[in-house]
Amino acid sequence: MSVNEAHLLQLARQGSPAACSELFDGHYDAIYRYCYCHVGNTGLAQDLANQVLVQMVENLDTLAGHGRPLRTWLYAIAHNLIASSLDEPHLVQLARQGDPEGCFTLYDRYYDAIYRYCYFYVGDATSAQDLTSQVFVQMVNRLDGFKEHDQPLLAGLYAIARRVIAGHYRQRGQKLPPSLEDTAAVDRNIASHSAQGLSAENLAIALNYMTDQDRQVILFQFVEDHSCAEAAHLMGQSYETFKPQPHRALTALQCALSCVQ
Repeated sequence: MSVNEAHLLQLARQGSPAACSELFDGHYDAIYRYCYCHVGNTGLAQDLANQVLVQMVENLDTLAGHGRPLRTWLYAIAHNLIASSLDEPHLVQLARQGDPEGCFTLYDRYYDAIYRYCYFYVGDATSAQDLTSQVFVQMVNRLDGFKEHDQPLLAGLYAIARRVIAGHYRQRGQKLPPSLEDTAAVDRNIASHSAQGLSAENLAIALNYMTDQDRQVILFQFVEDHSCAEAAHLMGQSYETFKPQPHRALTALQCALSCVQ
């Protein structure tokens, strides 16, 4: 810690607003950049940087009691605040309270996954974008319900997406994809081989030949690349119940592809 910084800390501990302001100005840009690199959102990074420096002022006695540079401690504070800001229950809580940053962060985090999910059901980019927007509108309107269920938000978004997609089918007078029964560990190399050279459009068409259950297994585990345990959780099943399903779904996919290619 430099002599000047140690002196400023001493003055700040004695209640000098000028010393606090100088410490704030001297570290703000670095802390803001650190936060922005982690959260990728200007407003959220500014808010986090301000929170870091507020905590600095509140903990001046602790921070000044060590010989390490002040900025080292500020980065540690920032790290903890960032972890909290990116914690899903915290974001849901912020969104429920009407904080736009909470909603925007959830939207940015899950948009691609929900868009891909919709696209591989409907096979049309424009329709998938519209359906994805509907999913997030419904998410905002149903945020209070998410706190009552012990499941990840993404699972709830997939459930909303399934209902939105079902409505899409009904509006067009199309038959809904059937959902059949639940039922050997799978070799991911098989899935990779099945998808080699396969366009997104052909995969979307092939998925229409499959049951809703098998289609979700393919989407969760091989399109979204969730682990077997994660996919089971997203589908509301135990690991043991889910474990045989990827092999069956891949077999169904190979049969469906024969109808497409």
